[in-house]
Amino acid sequence: MRGELEEKIWACAETDDVAGAVEAAVDAYGHELYGFIVQVVGSEVEAEDVHQELCVELWRQLPAFQWHSSFRTWAYRLARGAVGNYYRGPERTEVRLATQDAGDLVANWSRTATQSWRKTESGERLHDACAGLPEDDRTLVSLRLTAAMSWKDIARVLEPEDTDADAITRRAAVLRGQFERLKGTIPDDVSSSS
Repeated sequence: MRGELEEKIWACAETDDVAGAVEAAVDAYGHELYGFIVQVVGSEVEAEDVHQELCVELWRQLPAFQWHSSFRTWAYRLARGAVGNYYRGPERTEVRLATQDAGDLVANWSRTATQSWRKTESGERLHDACAGLPEDDRTLVSLRLTAAMSWKDIARVLEPEDTDADAITRRAAVLRGQFERLKGTIPDDVSSSS
């Protein structure tokens, strides 16, 4: 299923159908990306703004995406960047889209994803379990438990895009050890999917 989705996104991107590619991506991944953002920033209200910024970044950066990783992994990298922009606060650059239609599409994508996330209980349980952890630890736990990412994909999200394969493998091993240490602070019913 995920492979078919990645192919659909790629096909839209190859034909310069950025709106179609982003719509397919947000339909499939928006819910989990929003959940990731909530876990990291700690507030649904603030996560809505960050998620909308993520949708804008997907729209703006998709034409330059090189497909060195899965689209999903790349989208998480952009989500992490959107969270970073959120933490930079007022200094961050406001992004404007070229047309009102584009702005309306992005707002609709974000609204759809955030509404579906609110229908789950697992996101709230994980949020509560990780509330006291530092941002980097919340990010790691969310990528592993909520997104169910492999250790190498987590390393790809956290490292610069041009990081070589050996460095990704080493970083993945470090992240796994870090996660194992964190598991003791997370209730078993939340961490059992690791």
